[in-house]
Amino acid sequence: MKQNNNYTWLVVVILLGAFLQIILVSADNRETPHSVATCFAKAYYRLDPGMADYLCDQVKTVDDQDTVTAYLNAVAVRTQNKGFGINWGKSRLFGIHTHTVFTSENEAEVAFKAERRKEINPLYAFVAKLFHIGETHPVDETIRLIKEDGRWKVCEGLLPVPTEA
Repeated sequence: MKQNNNYTWLVVVILLGAFLQIILVSADNRETPHSVATCFAKAYYRLDPGMADYLCDQVKTVDDQDTVTAYLNAVAVRTQNKGFGINWGKSRLFGIHTHTVFTSENEAEVAFKAERRKEINPLYAFVAKLFHIGETHPVDETIRLIKEDGRWKVCEGLLPVPTEA
């Protein structure tokens, strides 16, 4: 009889742990300025067209031109002029550190620091990190965000085009 009681407590503890984990994961998934800035920066350096999802309407198009498409085309031209494909322009961020300063209830500035390394393909970046090969370049930016339609968006333009393709 006593052994069944021990299993009951074990099941209760496991269920409480699972419930706590669900609460913590849902709390972590809420959108904050630093999470949006981090996702945007990762997409920007990965040359992911999905970076447009993090831009406010004012920045998405300038003079009836899609800024993300224009940026990706500029990177493609620059890498082709060097004799490489578009993948040569991709980078992966690591060692990301952010510091958020709220300038008002709907505006924030995120000091964004990271290191970036070429990511011609995901395996290349993994091997380069594993064996500490390849150059790393510092990223030190201030990203300004505003709350638009209840979501944080990057609204002060794109990050500067990387000097190293």
